[in-house]
Amino acid sequence: MIKISQREVLEFLEKHKREWFTSRQISEKIRIGNDSCTNNITKLVRHKLIKRRETKGRYYCFEYSYKDKMKSKKVIFKTLKKILSFYDSYRISCKMSKEEAINKTLETYDDFYEWLTENKGG
Repeated sequence: MIKISQREVLEFLEKHKREWFTSRQISEKIRIGNDSCTNNITKLVRHKLIKRRETKGRYYCFEYSYKDKMKSKKVIFKTLKKILSFYDSYRISCKMSKEEAINKTLETYDDFYEWLTENKGG
C-alpha cells in the first residue's frame, strides 16, 4: 500500500518524468522532511515504482526519476498474482475459510517480502 507521502513523491516525479532529482531536492519541492522523503523514496525504489541512479561528483549520491507505468503495472500484477496463489493454496489445500485464508495470506506475504528484501540486500 502506498502512503500519502509516498504518493506525493511519486506524483512529483510523474510531473517531471524526464528529470532526475536527489532526495533533498524532492523533499524541498514537496515540503516534507528529508529523512521522511528518503525513507519514502527507498520504499518506492524497493517496489520498483521509481528509478535510481548513482552520480559521481564530489560525493557519491543517488538521483531518482519516475518509472514507466507499464513496467510498474507489471510488477504490481506479478505481486498480486503471487498473493493470489498464496490465498488459493490456503483456501483450497488447507480448507480454510475466506477470512482465515486472507489473514494467513497477508501473514505469509509479509514474511515472504521480509525474507526477499533481506536476501536481496534491501
